[in-house]
Amino acid sequence: MSDVRPHCGDEYQRLAMHWNRSSCRYPSFDDRQMELLAGILMGDGDLHGRGDTNPHFRVRTTNEQFLEALDSRLGVLSKGVFPARTADEQARTARQNQENGVEGFETVNETEYSDLYGLRTCSHPELDRFRRWYDDGTKRFPEDIELTPTCAKAWFACDGWIAREESAGDRVMLKVTNEAHRSEFLVGLFADVGFEVGFSRHAVQIPHRESVRLLAWMGDPLPGFEHKWQLSGPGSTNA
Repeated sequence: MSDVRPHCGDEYQRLAMHWNRSSCRYPSFDDRQMELLAGILMGDGDLHGRGDTNPHFRVRTTNEQFLEALDSRLGVLSKGVFPARTADEQARTARQNQENGVEGFETVNETEYSDLYGLRTCSHPELDRFRRWYDDGTKRFPEDIELTPTCAKAWFACDGWIAREESAGDRVMLKVTNEAHRSEFLVGLFADVGFEVGFSRHAVQIPHRESVRLLAWMGDPLPGFEHKWQLSGPGSTNA
């Protein structure tokens, strides 16, 4: 099925090729779209085609509802949601990783895997700004990154969870395996926007009271992740 570029009416199969070969200009990402992509890149997202003239952005997750909402938000800049792997394929890969001694796959329960979905954007020159995240060949948060409510919300949706604690109240946690050696930098990201957090065991740990404030600051949850905004404990909306 061909796409239709709203401004010129031409039909074509690949937006990037059309923009490169015609007088039509690339539509720009707006600020909120870029903040969403930055937050997702902090989590499950990746920049692909880094050796190409214009790279593209990709994210894979089991949360199809989230990807459908992201697809709608990106509009013509998205190439849509696609099935990436079935639950059986996911489980089979995990079992192979376990047999090969891959870290993180010491225990595998094949019944816990779900279908995996993906979304990719069109190749686009504005995505060049994310190339520097890979300067040393591995994805790293740039020193000058700033958390905004939208960016933090997307990061939390991808790599965060709620630690349930009856006594002290539930806490927001953020996994940062690849950045564990930069604990001072990670704590500083939150301090810069007014939150006191800690770091331990490859995760940013946010005390209950600060978690209540953080979720309010980030605003409404992203579709498909409403459960991550459900806190219990003193001062929380569900206490």
